[in-house]
Amino acid sequence: MDPKEYIVSEYMWLVKKIAKTFNNIEQEDLYQAGKEGLLKAFMNYDENSEAKFSTYAYKYVYGAMHQLIYKTSDLKISRDVLTKYKLILHTQQQLTQVYLKEPSYQDIANILQMSEEEIGLIIQAVQKMASMDTAIGEDLRLEEVIACKEDISLDDKILLEESINELDELQKRIIDCRYYQGFTQSETAQILGLSQVKVSRYEQKSLQRMKTFVGS
Repeated sequence: MDPKEYIVSEYMWLVKKIAKTFNNIEQEDLYQAGKEGLLKAFMNYDENSEAKFSTYAYKYVYGAMHQLIYKTSDLKISRDVLTKYKLILHTQQQLTQVYLKEPSYQDIANILQMSEEEIGLIIQAVQKMASMDTAIGEDLRLEEVIACKEDISLDDKILLEESINELDELQKRIIDCRYYQGFTQSETAQILGLSQVKVSRYEQKSLQRMKTFVGS
């Protein structure tokens, strides 16, 4: 059996397990993205590594599925999603008053009996639609350009790279984790050893700095 076919066959259970954490997306589409993540992990995995392949591949599979959702061009905000989003914000505000700091997705999930993944997706879905108002040139929007870097023109790619070079090293790492690797703010915080609140603030400042650069 071809090594790639073997990897997909042997670890399809991991793809299916991760796919169950996402809502409102066709499972077959998630499976396809997950397979691509598996193969990418296979190509980069060091056989001498102490980490098990399934552990190593998890981020690749999850990231591939997350990117699929982020790149979905026909994303629409339903009334149900908006209702949940308002409930999440209300709960976030209440918990902030109790904890005297911004609560984590897990804190909110415990109150609303929702998964962290669902909360993250709802917040991202609404924020994505709300933030797509600053364009690069006439019809390219910054967040879309970052997410699909390989599909843009050479001029826009150069402009994007120059705007990223304007960021400091931490900002660059956050942009890379969030938009190139497909990690959530919570995962990015764990990877970089920061709080989710700090990741969110740095991300927004970074995007604003990039927007200012490309608009100048």
